Amino acid sequence: MLCPKCRTELKQQRNAYVGFQECPECGQCVLQLKAIRDHLTKDDSRFFWSEMIDTPTDDHICPHCDNPMQGNPLSFEQRRIVPPTEPTGIFLHICRNCQLISFNVSDFDRLPLLPPQEKKMKNVGRQAASSETQDKLARALLTADRQTRPNEELAEELQEDPKNWLPALFGLPVKTHQHEEGEHFAWACGILALLIVGVSVATLLTNPSQIIDQFGLIPNEMFRLGGLTLVTNFFLHGGWVHLIGNVYFLLLFGLSVNRAIGTVRFLLLVAAATFAGDILHILTCLITDRGMSTPSIGASGGISGVIIFYALRFPHSRIHFWLWWSNLHGIFKHVPHAGSWVTLHAEAAFIAWILYQVFLYYRQAFGSTDVSAAAHIGGIATGAALFYYFKRGEGE
Repeated sequence: MLCPKCRTELKQQRNAYVGFQECPECGQCVLQLKAIRDHLTKDDSRFFWSEMIDTPTDDHICPHCDNPMQGNPLSFEQRRIVPPTEPTGIFLHICRNCQLISFNVSDFDRLPLLPPQEKKMKNVGRQAASSETQDKLARALLTADRQTRPNEELAEELQEDPKNWLPALFGLPVKTHQHEEGEHFAWACGILALLIVGVSVATLLTNPSQIIDQFGLIPNEMFRLGGLTLVTNFFLHGGWVHLIGNVYFLLLFGLSVNRAIGTVRFLLLVAAATFAGDILHILTCLITDRGMSTPSIGASGGISGVIIFYALRFPHSRIHFWLWWSNLHGIFKHVPHAGSWVTLHAEAAFIAWILYQVFLYYRQAFGSTDVSAAAHIGGIATGAALFYYFKRGEGE
């Protein structure tokens, strides 16, 4: 991981309070925001967050997402933002998306941190992790080198929670470190997932064929029901695997995106990606003269937009896959982690995913698959376009 100020490789350190990464050149340190807030009193924590949440960006670059960090000199003694020359001021930089904080390591002693014993008293009633677990978590979250972590350490961490290894057993990717997420719940994504589950389950348990024929998107009848099927097809799914897979990917990447860009932009992203996917699917059917009367259903067009937005917003986030074919290890000797966990940066994982969608689109054009890769590609293009549009607006 590189220093947010001078871009020098950071070194792992630890003091009496927390583990952190320190720059040997400029003395800047980087650590989890939560690690600092756990050592502040409630009043100090409230003051810190209220003053930093809307601060302007500066020339420090987040080591995880490569976006500008927010920075301000704060005086905990005076309870206000102070000029950079103020002796009581501590220049703090935060990345809200990645929940990281950076400051000069010499300012550690000037922060009003609770001693470890008082921190324990503050957390009475909580289930505190052991120092060994805290060290492991700090190393995992703050190490951003591009190599796969040792298999034993990774496997131990991933197997601690069923929500990690259970989906992976079925070939689904998992994210172990949610450093890109904020602390509030992503209501828009959660409610959208509930609506999809509710409508699809009701459909699958009643008369799915009739409901899909009535509310699915049929290319040669796109304005059926006044164009309503451009919306209703998003909430319908043709089977349990289709439903579970789409909702899983929506929650896996959508919660992070929702927290990062807010409710309105998130809903706009999903709606625009869905509509673009529907239109490209219809155009593909018209051009190839295939599937013109077949209902198209599923949320994957909108979810594809969310997935590519996540990959662009958090390119260094890590995606983990379980390669379960350990009995093939002798054949695939060039794959060092066969039968174990493999970790990829989001940018690498999603480049491979996009190439796979292009391959599926080729198959769709020749009628050899029922998957609408056109809807996926339409969602991908829209998600990428909105990412750069939102980014340009934030820059201005």
